[in-house]
This record gives sequence, structure tokens and C-alpha cells, in this order.
Amino acid sequence: MTPSAKPSRRAFLLRKAHSASGLLFLGAFLVLHLASNASSLWGARAFDAQMDRLLAVPLRPVLEIALVLAPLAFHAVYGVWLAVRPDETGLRRLHAHGPLHVLQRATGICALLFVLGHLWEFRAQRAFHGLHAHSLFGAAAHDLSWVRWGVPWIGIAYVVGLASVAFHLANGVVRFATSWGLTGSERGVRRLAWASGVFGVALFTLGLSTVVFFATGQSPIPIRAPEPAACGPGAGPPATTNDDAPK
Repeated sequence: MTPSAKPSRRAFLLRKAHSASGLLFLGAFLVLHLASNASSLWGARAFDAQMDRLLAVPLRPVLEIALVLAPLAFHAVYGVWLAVRPDETGLRRLHAHGPLHVLQRATGICALLFVLGHLWEFRAQRAFHGLHAHSLFGAAAHDLSWVRWGVPWIGIAYVVGLASVAFHLANGVVRFATSWGLTGSERGVRRLAWASGVFGVALFTLGLSTVVFFATGQSPIPIRAPEPAACGPGAGPPATTNDDAPK
């Protein structure tokens, strides 16, 4: 390997690792996270029970660092570096893929800002200010229903963030498959693109349903929430049901 070939080889491996970290680690976590948050559609009791199950996972802090935070840090830092670096490879990709390449980079930046805000809003409050896990339901309902000048700014930010994340992941599936040689033909790429598009819409719909419920107290899905959990030692704060959630 010549000295000039070493940077190209390193860049090639970094791009492969970047796409793999985004799909295999962050993509899988995103699906699980949105599905877990959707338990709120059954009411505060179901949401609190889901939080208890997640907190009871063995070695949870280690798994979160190794499988979520570390891949997120690498994917975010290298992704931002690729987005701001005007190299010839990026210009060729921009010419070849056009709007999709621009949208992939733009939604990546939006998704990063959304994730950082989400981590600060809930994870940091739990770590530094003692926010109880059973208070997350009420905190999310309060924040997403907050209105200033007649506009639900936080709710809108969540909708934009979810749309960015869903598109970035769905389009990333196609980019991952093509860059790793998993699609054998143009027809296969088109089929995968359609399937990924449906997947992205379904993912966004799931997240949007949860945001709408927290913001309005009304479930977009016609389901009946169970009775709120009884208060008692260790039971946490009173649960909020669909009927008494913020309107």
C-alpha cells in the first residue's frame, strides 16, 4: 500500500463504520425507543411499567454506553465532519444523488440537534436533577403541551425532529445496502427504496402518535387506557390517564 493509498483506505473504513453504526446500533435503538415510548398510548400506568422493565435490564448503563452512546458519538462527530468537509468524493456524491444526498446531510444535522435536546430534556434531568422515572410521563405531557404565543413550539420541534430521524434512517438503509453491495441490481435498489420509504413513514407515524397524545391528551389510536396505578410506598407519583392528561 502506497502512502497516498493509506488515507483513502482509512476513509473507506471510516465510512463503512459510520454507515454500520447508524443502522445496526442507532437504527435498532431508535425502533425500540419509539416502540417503548408508544406504551404511553395505553396510559401512564403502562408507560411507568415499561420504564421499570427498562431500568431492570442487567448491566443497563454499560449496554447504553457501549451500544448507544458510543456509536452515537462516533456517528454524529464523523457525520458532521463529512457534512462540512468539501471533498471531491462528497461533490461527486452530491452530483450523483442530488436532493437525496442533500436531504440526508440536512436531516442528519436536524436529527443530531433533536437527539441532543431530547437527551438534555429527560436524560440529563434524571441524572443531575433527580427526575423520577415515574415522573417522565407527566414531564413529557407538560413539555409537549407547552404553548407560547399560541404556538406549541416544543411539540413542533419534536415533529420536525421525528421526521428528520425517520427520513435519515430510511434513506440510510438504502445507502447502507448499496455501499455494502447488498443490492444486486437497480431493480433491487428501487424495491429496497420503496420498502425503506414505507418503513420510514411507519416509524414517523408511531412517533407522531406518541407526540400527539402527550401534547393533547387524546390518543390518535382508539384504545382504552387501563386504570391508573394505586399510589403507595415506592409506587412513584400518581399516574396520569387519558382523561386527566393536559388538553
